[in-house]
Amino acid sequence: MVKFLEKLPPAARSYVGQLLQQYDFALRLTRNRTSKLGDYRYHRHSGRHTITLNRDLNPYRLLLTFMHELAHLIVSEEHPHRVRPHGVEWQAAFRRLMQPLLEPQVFPEPLLAELVRHMRKPRAAAGADPALWQALAAYDIQDEKQPLQQLPAGERFIFRQRLYEKIKLRRTRVLCREVASGRLYLIPGIIKVEAVGG
Repeated sequence: MVKFLEKLPPAARSYVGQLLQQYDFALRLTRNRTSKLGDYRYHRHSGRHTITLNRDLNPYRLLLTFMHELAHLIVSEEHPHRVRPHGVEWQAAFRRLMQPLLEPQVFPEPLLAELVRHMRKPRAAAGADPALWQALAAYDIQDEKQPLQQLPAGERFIFRQRLYEKIKLRRTRVLCREVASGRLYLIPGIIKVEAVGG
């Protein structure tokens, strides 16, 4: 848990430390997963809660993802009967968890402004909010990859060790063709990919 706390913005560590003591769950930092930043699971047989987070996230993205997943745990405890995964109960829990963190000591501007706006009606994923995703990306470690939505149509790229060609943007997802099979896929536009030329 200490290693996790050290990865967070310093001004958030005390509050998150209290949450780690308040709720009983296993926390695991995992390798980078391109399909998700974190997840929450409840294991019925053991009665244990587990939260996993990608270990390579920048401090602000890591904090936001942790709060997102912890809100799922809280909803599962407060509403043991099925509710929508990102319904009003989850939105209320997420807002409640984030409220003490929406301060300039924790999140720098302009990220703070985007978070305040986002928290009015939080979405299932930060990636579904392009303005917030862009603000969070400003703190990522720079690499050779770029968001799929920024590639021009016809550009080829590598994703999950397969070659694709970008066809066109459809709101937040991109219609792409896998070159080897010719099959069409919708891939989130925010996913970072390695361009290889047209």
